[in-house]
Amino acid sequence: MNIFALSTIRGRLIAGFLLLVGLLIVAGSVGRLAISAFSSEISVALSSVRQETALTASLTTSVAQELGAAARYVDRGSPQDRALFRDAGWNAHAAVRELNKAEGLTSTELGLIAGIDARLASIEIGLAQAHLLRDLGRSAEAVARAESVRTLEGELTRDVSRLGEMRSRQVDGRIQDVQETGGQRQRLCLARALLGEA
Repeated sequence: MNIFALSTIRGRLIAGFLLLVGLLIVAGSVGRLAISAFSSEISVALSSVRQETALTASLTTSVAQELGAAARYVDRGSPQDRALFRDAGWNAHAAVRELNKAEGLTSTELGLIAGIDARLASIEIGLAQAHLLRDLGRSAEAVARAESVRTLEGELTRDVSRLGEMRSRQVDGRIQDVQETGGQRQRLCLARALLGEA
């Protein structure tokens, strides 16, 4: 007696059950592949977001450290403050260069980054001159020269903040795109499972 014979009810039930199990395996495999691909996309997007966030934070921190060290050097003349001014400046410019390489920058963001770099360089020149004046014993002139770049410092701080806000909006847009893609794939997998397609 052959249990797989389709001429009997038992054979038909077993064949139908095997077909159902096969379709479930195929649907599960398709779902797993879709989830794996989606997980990879999320990982790439989050990695990019994490890197850009770290660069923006590094730029903000480096600029703040540089400006603080410059002001302290004019006041105290400490070699550690001068070294921190120089090192933080290098770090700030490195962060700007890395931000410039980021993918998906708009022309507005590129212009803003270029403006930040140029403004930071102008401030550094003025502060370096103030440091030299202090080293020459011309403290009043050093303070006056350091004060002359205060307006640029405020503009630089606003630009860095604005860049952070712009990048944050882009991150929100990416997150929304990933969520929409996930929803579409979820509906597609559900439709395939309901229709029994692979």
